[in-house]
Amino acid sequence: VYSEQATYHWSKWSDGQKIFFICLIIIKYHSPEILIFDEIENRLHPEYITKLLEYLKLKIPQSIISTHHPHIIFSNFVDKVWYLDLRENPEE
Repeated sequence: VYSEQATYHWSKWSDGQKIFFICLIIIKYHSPEILIFDEIENRLHPEYITKLLEYLKLKIPQSIISTHHPHIIFSNFVDKVWYLDLRENPEE
């Protein structure tokens, strides 16, 4: 329900809204101890990313998120950042 008291059927939701909602449901009802999320920024608006990171921090003891998005890397909800640099020649 939005501010104008209208409801929107699931089919009219954006991909980001669906992903956000599904993530919240999985976390709420499965209570994982560890969550691994690859490129959380795909299809999520920065506002949804912030809300999801906040919820992850509150509900899950350990989350591992791979990303290249500065909104996530510099977030207040991120405790540690590891940078990986893959080179074609490992002897360099």
